Amino acid sequence: MNTSHIRLIYEDNIDDEIFTNFINTVSSKNLLLEKVSREKGGPFAGLEWLMSTMIIAYISKSYFDGFLKEMGKDHYQILKKSFVAMWDKVLGEKAPKMVLVTGNSSPNKIKNDNPYSFYFSIVSDAKENKQFKLLIDTNCSFEEYKKIINVFLDFLEQYHNNNLDDNFVEEIHKKAIGKMILVSYEKNTNNLKFITLNDIINRKS
Repeated sequence: MNTSHIRLIYEDNIDDEIFTNFINTVSSKNLLLEKVSREKGGPFAGLEWLMSTMIIAYISKSYFDGFLKEMGKDHYQILKKSFVAMWDKVLGEKAPKMVLVTGNSSPNKIKNDNPYSFYFSIVSDAKENKQFKLLIDTNCSFEEYKKIINVFLDFLEQYHNNNLDDNFVEEIHKKAIGKMILVSYEKNTNNLKFITLNDIINRKS
């Protein structure tokens, strides 16, 4: 059986305790689960939704088309519940309230009007050497966060098992900004939205 990957990538100043329950619950034989620390980033400029959050949960393609096919969907449900259980520490009251420090226009300009978290995101492989990045609403409630996680992971499972319409997948890929496909959740429709460069430009204007 091929070894599959889930990585937790985080800045050096992040407390490892955030991941303890997640790792203890998700860890399984034949599943490689890694914590990868990185140096703290400095001021940023540019398209902030494309930038790395302080914590990134990365799920490889091999998790869906290798590990789950051989191990069954029980672990998939465990993964969902484990992400949901992280809410309090990554978006709830115990999570730090992040603002983006940019380097454009004036030095160390602070941005605090962003609708999406700078602290936590989920990234997963896509076809054509692209990646999905889930942008998570900064002010979402626990129930909203739970829906976001479930809808996004269900989408990934369908995507990697080729259960989505080919034309729909093609349209998704066209919305990539470079190699990144930005994904958000619309609670009014309970569906995912795939964010285009025009969406970002229109918001800035």
